[in-house]
Amino acid sequence: MSNNKQETVDTLYVKYQRTLELLSNALDEVDTLRAELDLKPKEIEVEKIVEVEKEVEKIVEIEANIDLTTPSRVAELEAKLAKKLNPDVN
Repeated sequence: MSNNKQETVDTLYVKYQRTLELLSNALDEVDTLRAELDLKPKEIEVEKIVEVEKEVEKIVEIEANIDLTTPSRVAELEAKLAKKLNPDVN
């Protein structure tokens, strides 16, 4: 049963990694679009409706031997995104 739990955690990390990759690509695209806007200065107004999902935390205690260590690829992506979001910080 704990093997199933580990597989679930591993699957979540894979999905999280993909989300970080998508965010990284989106930030790169934002930078590209900003550069294009600098070349063509125009005044525009954009209105966008964004749906927000609310997460509700539910604490459940279960004994299981699960490795929750963040995979190195995910940690690298987190660090890369942190540098993109806060370029003034080391």
